[in-house]
Amino acid sequence: THEQAAAVPSAGLTAWTALSLGDLVEREGAVNKVVIIGASGGVGSLAVQIAKRHFGAYVVGVCGPKHRDLVLSLGADEVVDYTKKNLRKRCVHLRNFDLVLDCVGLDDYWEIFGREVLGSSGRYIALNALQEKSEEQVENETRAEGGGGPTTLPGW
Repeated sequence: THEQAAAVPSAGLTAWTALSLGDLVEREGAVNKVVIIGASGGVGSLAVQIAKRHFGAYVVGVCGPKHRDLVLSLGADEVVDYTKKNLRKRCVHLRNFDLVLDCVGLDDYWEIFGREVLGSSGRYIALNALQEKSEEQVENETRAEGGGGPTTLPGW
């Protein structure tokens, strides 16, 4: 429908803005590493494509098993199924990422992907505010641990 089509530019602009805030390098030969949580949704699916094609990033998409093939076809190099047990153990190989774009906004994802996956200068951008703790609480905890806290885009 026209209404559904009208939403595509909003999702694309949101994806572009979030990836741009991630300070990804836009040059040939640079390998940015990006995790996109909610990679099969409106914003996430466009973020996978932009991260891969524009920024040349190594992209890990996080989604359910029904959407695995879609996310791979959009350009993700790897897909993590969030519905399987032991998500933390299955993500142990993901380290020193430049950006985690969280289109879902659950505290569990911050604990796994924010604290453990990001490199020392990496950024965690949440499109939805983290649920159980205020952004201020998370930032204070993260500063105490020596890392950067999540960024929540205003208005989402």
